[in-house]
Amino acid sequence: MDTKQLLYFKTIVEQGTISKAAQVLHMSQPPLSLQMHQLEQEVGCPLFYRGARKITCTQEGEYLYHRATTILQLMNRTKLEIKEQQNGELGKLHIGIVSSCHEYALKNWIQTFAKKYPKIQYEITEANTYNLIEEVNNHKIECAFVRTPFSIPNTMEAIPFETEALYCIGLKKDEPISLKELANQPLVIYRRWKNLFDEYFEKHQCKVNYACICDDTRTSIRWAEAGLGLAITPESSLSYLSLDIPYTQIDQTEFSSQICLIKNKDSYVSRPTQLFLEMVQKNKK
Repeated sequence: MDTKQLLYFKTIVEQGTISKAAQVLHMSQPPLSLQMHQLEQEVGCPLFYRGARKITCTQEGEYLYHRATTILQLMNRTKLEIKEQQNGELGKLHIGIVSSCHEYALKNWIQTFAKKYPKIQYEITEANTYNLIEEVNNHKIECAFVRTPFSIPNTMEAIPFETEALYCIGLKKDEPISLKELANQPLVIYRRWKNLFDEYFEKHQCKVNYACICDDTRTSIRWAEAGLGLAITPESSLSYLSLDIPYTQIDQTEFSSQICLIKNKDSYVSRPTQLFLEMVQKNKK
């Protein structure tokens, strides 16, 4: 039994006679009759009641008809899905995003990609930059939006986007401020920025007071909103502010942060990821 025989059988049932089915299938009647005879021999029972004017199904024939319909529909759907995957119209984009880049990635890239390929599904891994670098390097995800500063193995590469200013959440000034003005203030910072801040304050012979060291911009902002310190976060994370809380830009000549998309070099990626990377490379400013 094969799909060709199932198609022949289904067509005969729907047309009611072998002659009409042969016309629909664009074949002569004898080979079609032979195929049905072989099919009945294989299943070991009659599939038709052969009347003078019309063929009807036996009980076994009715069962096979429903199964044949399901199998042929599944086969056609599978062919279509494979074609859609080849064209990038179907599949899953598994991507990593740090919390401070989520708004940027969504508005600047993912929304555009989703409109072009509406059938693609998404699996988002949310973690800090170090963890996402490890996930990409270990091929658990294929690319990730992360934020400087970071270092990556030479087997990976980073696609840079625009540089953003840092902001101090919980303090209001009319002009950008220097980090020196935050000496002795209770600061809430990212863990991976600590070494940079330590070096800066030591260079300027200032004392630093870390109220909280964390791994997520949302945590930093929530602490600032709770009055537990001044959070240092990148500009795109301001969208997480849920209260009427003041904020002030930090002088960009001292500190800034850049969003990057990291991926492995010369490594196989799924078709959805390939199309996403092509879109980014083509439209990146």
